[in-house]
Amino acid sequence: MLMSSSVRLLGVDGSLVAWAGEEESISDAENDPKITSAIAYHIWQAYLTNGSPSLSLDGPEFVMLECENGKVVMTKVGKLLLCLYTNSTAQFGAVKAKAAVISKRLNECLAGEFNY
Repeated sequence: MLMSSSVRLLGVDGSLVAWAGEEESISDAENDPKITSAIAYHIWQAYLTNGSPSLSLDGPEFVMLECENGKVVMTKVGKLLLCLYTNSTAQFGAVKAKAAVISKRLNECLAGEFNY
């Protein structure tokens, strides 16, 4: 079961840079941020390497997945990957809009502070 709501920021190698979520304790591998982040990273990489010819050269702007217990929306933030995890009742449009706002804000913040 996916966490009811969480945000993860992944490094260029798929490592978990930061995460925040509603769940206080992580007791099983299914909800472990490191494991679910690694899965999300590999899905993103698969789209980059095997994606549709209609995708731009930079890869997809968003990847949206509907899983058994929730939804995932992924987008780039500079060289990093932003992943939003929600429950299955969330609307993709709302989650995508939230991801776009977070991504824009992080791009503004990180561009001034880090060479990412």
